[in-house]
This record gives sequence, C-alpha cells and structure tokens, in this order.
Amino acid sequence: MNEYKQVKVNFRIDEHQRISNIARSENITIAQCIRNHFDSSIDNPPIRNQTVSYKKVDPKLLFQIEYISKQLHYIAKNLQGGGELERFLLVEIYEKMMEITK
Repeated sequence: MNEYKQVKVNFRIDEHQRISNIARSENITIAQCIRNHFDSSIDNPPIRNQTVSYKKVDPKLLFQIEYISKQLHYIAKNLQGGGELERFLLVEIYEKMMEITK
C-alpha cells in the first residue's frame, strides 16, 4: 500500500493561473498537473473524499476548560508582572480539573 505525504505550496497568482490553465487544457487536476510536470516518475494517488467530522462536546466541559484557561492566564500575567503566585487560584484550578476528570 502506498502512503502519501501532503505538501502545501504557495504560488503567485499569475503562476497559479498558468498551472490552472495547463491542468484545464489537459483535463486533469492542478495536483496531477504539478506531479506530471515536476517528475513523470511520480504516480498520481487516488483522489480521496475527505470528510471532516466534529464530535459534540458537553457545554459544561467547555465552560470548565474556559474557566481553567482564564485562571492560568491570570496567573501567568501576574507572575510576569513580578507578582506572587496566589495559592487559592491553584486550588481552584485543581478542583476544576478534578470535576472534569470525574
């Protein structure tokens, strides 16, 4: 079984248009056109249908994560300003983490 690695390349608008015109004239995709003109020994992979699926997340979990994130941000900002670490914030974060992992 062949494995493929995706490579993303940026082209200037005029270069992209030129490649697109060549691909259209040869009735192939832009990716196939680049492969064909880059090196004729490179095989064209099968075109896969790519699907993206998102799983639903419990809103309560998102709320807890947001709360923890804000507390950590506050701690980091406070420490960068030369402040002291407020122990109660660490305790709150620990308690929230324990709620999440139940």
